[in-house]
Amino acid sequence: MKTLFKILIIVSILCNAAQSSIAQEDTLSSSNLYRNAASKTTQAPTSKTRRISAKDADTIGDLLQDLKELYTAGKYDKVLQLSQELQDSHNLSKEQNLQRLKLTISAYKDFGYLREADSAAKVYLQKDPFFRADDKAKTKDDPVTFLEVLGNYYTMPKYSLWLSAGIMRNRVVLDTVQLIVDTVSHRPDYKAEGYTLQLGLEYRPLRILTVSFAPTINICSITRITQRSAITSFRYEEDYTTISLPLCIEATLPTRRNAIAPSIYAGAQMKYIIVAEYTAYENSIGEYVNIPNTIGNASAHNRPNYSILGGARLYIPRGRISYFGEVGVAYDLIPFFDSGQRYKNHTLLYDLLYIPDKFRMLEISYRIGIKINLQYKTIAKFNYGY
Repeated sequence: MKTLFKILIIVSILCNAAQSSIAQEDTLSSSNLYRNAASKTTQAPTSKTRRISAKDADTIGDLLQDLKELYTAGKYDKVLQLSQELQDSHNLSKEQNLQRLKLTISAYKDFGYLREADSAAKVYLQKDPFFRADDKAKTKDDPVTFLEVLGNYYTMPKYSLWLSAGIMRNRVVLDTVQLIVDTVSHRPDYKAEGYTLQLGLEYRPLRILTVSFAPTINICSITRITQRSAITSFRYEEDYTTISLPLCIEATLPTRRNAIAPSIYAGAQMKYIIVAEYTAYENSIGEYVNIPNTIGNASAHNRPNYSILGGARLYIPRGRISYFGEVGVAYDLIPFFDSGQRYKNHTLLYDLLYIPDKFRMLEISYRIGIKINLQYKTIAKFNYGY
């Protein structure tokens, strides 16, 4: 339990650090909004239209209000001109820039510059990927033409990062049992369990499909018990640590934004045993047992191993962040112990009369985690915008 407690503390610290550092930022730098889009007959601004200069005393709020009044008056060429000047001459906050873009997109649309309106809409959604044109409560004051343009697009995460931790309840799939002196039971009892910590990077090429690479550390133990007589049992206990490199494809069921979403995944992994230590002894009823010290045993295993894997997740999205629970399985393709090494441990063979069994490991993991979407991309609903 101490190991699990430490893992959960590490997960909590890393998640908080990631959440604070991956705050919502613009994913594209401001681009020119088609400087030549305004009509060539556009007149210079009158005295009623404030121009931006070093001596200008008007606040950005006043200039944005001017932008809104010009749009209401139907002076779309002047809206585009003032919008460009705002972008060039002022460092706008995110909210101010979004307000400017709303009126710019509307002016482009009403002016007939449909491609330019779509281009500005993509910029808007990359700055605010959670905007929904059909959310009437939040868009009641937005221009109708702006909502028409934005309604042709949706956003989805492009790159994501996740961190998860959990427990493992593994199963030993026996092939050959090696017995020498066991007379009571010819099938050993195995218990295998451990803890797991995973860091994943995900790329989403399609709306429902993602590809992920998730380095994983598993800290496990395995205990083998056989009854050698009515009062004597033999115990083999081993602790081992593996690094796994799984590559997976995941399919997520499409749902409404911020709705609970189930998914399934499948893939393969290479894993490597970096540390393995064992202790083995006989235990007799009524006798004191001196448990020997652990001995390094990594060379007795097939240290590189390969697995096929699969599982299911349930996501609870909260904007840029999603929480999830996961159940996964992985089945080794190569036996746990190296058959060529089974007779080379003379202490086990001659003193304890034990030969490692031939089996494969079925790993069953239960994880909880947090996923952070690092970047979003904008997609036209019908493969075109306007």
